[in-house]
Amino acid sequence: MKLGLWQERFSEYLRLRGCSARTVEAYSGELRQLFDFLQAGQIRSLAEVTKGHLEDYRSFLFSHEPPLKLTTQSVRMTAVKSFFGFLKRQDYLPSDPSRELPTIRIVRSYVRQILSEDEVKRVIESVETETAAGVRDRAILEIFYSSAIRNSELSSLKLDDVDAARSQLRILRGKGGYSRVIPLGQQALDWTMRYLE
Repeated sequence: MKLGLWQERFSEYLRLRGCSARTVEAYSGELRQLFDFLQAGQIRSLAEVTKGHLEDYRSFLFSHEPPLKLTTQSVRMTAVKSFFGFLKRQDYLPSDPSRELPTIRIVRSYVRQILSEDEVKRVIESVETETAAGVRDRAILEIFYSSAIRNSELSSLKLDDVDAARSQLRILRGKGGYSRVIPLGQQALDWTMRYLE
């Protein structure tokens, strides 16, 4: 099996479908794990892979040492199903051996208790702002509190994404590849501008 070739073909397919660079990279890494498992089982061609092999791989993930979180197992199996679905749709395989594999369902639990306004204020104000790093950290916390953007969205912000005149942030290609404009509170804007200065 030519892992590099299949990774590149699959990655290109995901990019054309609009998947984020992070998703493409993650799925490519998950394929590496799968290929290692198949090669250890003497599977030399993707055409040899059966549903039974993939069930064995799923069992391998379940009994992994150290134990893998259910979310990790779910992501790995989602990547496997996407990959074999791709192979079938592109006519690289006559059938999809992963089609009938059950999906690992993750029951998401929500935070039962959130911080009060006073607790949030104490956290934000605990940042020492005598240094540039401190001002940056305060700006980060203020932006999080003001806008509720995701960590990945904040870390990919560019200078042009801050519209100080309108007190807005432009989020380009956020979750799901969607872009949006969100309001930025005055405190967050003040600390952001202070950091940028």
